[in-house]
Amino acid sequence: MLNVARNGASAIRDAVARPPDLFLLDMNLPDMNGFDLLTALRAHDCLKHVPAVMVTATAGAEHADAARARGFVGYWTKPLDVDQTLNKIDEWLAEVHRGRSSEQRP
Repeated sequence: MLNVARNGASAIRDAVARPPDLFLLDMNLPDMNGFDLLTALRAHDCLKHVPAVMVTATAGAEHADAARARGFVGYWTKPLDVDQTLNKIDEWLAEVHRGRSSEQRP
């Protein structure tokens, strides 16, 4: 399932109500930036371990490094290549589901 939130406040509300497997967070939202949104999401126990990818129009190694330092597992610049994006999402989701399976084992 894919959920699209138009702003940070609705993203937080929706994610808490139905925790996702992965966050794709835009850097520039109407009410907050992606860094602040990830911090707000991480304040909820049910969202602490959800991987997050920063999506932005701003390219540059220093920006990508800053995103990783703030807890993002990836940094994608727009425009996104659809095939590469879907393949990477599939990889991350497979990792998430493998992690959940190993947590359920005795």
